[in-house]
Amino acid sequence: MNLVQEPMPDPARREAQAAVTTRQADDLAGSVTRERAGTDISPPEPPKARLRLDRREPPRLPGELEALSKGWESLNAGDAQGALASFGEASGSRDKLLAQEATLGKAYALWRLGRADQAEALFTTLADQEYRLPEVLPNLLLLLYKRGGPKAVEPYLHLLPEQDRDAWRK
Repeated sequence: MNLVQEPMPDPARREAQAAVTTRQADDLAGSVTRERAGTDISPPEPPKARLRLDRREPPRLPGELEALSKGWESLNAGDAQGALASFGEASGSRDKLLAQEATLGKAYALWRLGRADQAEALFTTLADQEYRLPEVLPNLLLLLYKRGGPKAVEPYLHLLPEQDRDAWRK
């Protein structure tokens, strides 16, 4: 609450005011309090909404979103197996983008676990859905190239900018 205090009145007026303390309140106009030390004027304050939060525990994300977040945390911490489990839980979401993001996480986790063929299959699915192509496509092309050389990447080269296609054909 911001208070603005008027200058102190002269001694004669102060004695007259000391006997009377009044408080006038109006929700729209603010409040004025007259006391011995002067007048305090506060601006109007809108009614405050009262939220009841359980302060013992932070708010939780919805199930699949929490699993997705936990999956990325696990993957970044080096726990690919734990990440795979969390991404698996999130990939069953009815939200298409959340499920695709979980599939991307699963692909990375599988790749880190040495299961490149399964990661390739997931990257292929995501590329076919044109999900986050700037991230998905280089990973898919690398896995395809390692497995089958330039001929293996050919079906996906049309998704690359034209100037980048020749580098993958060599």
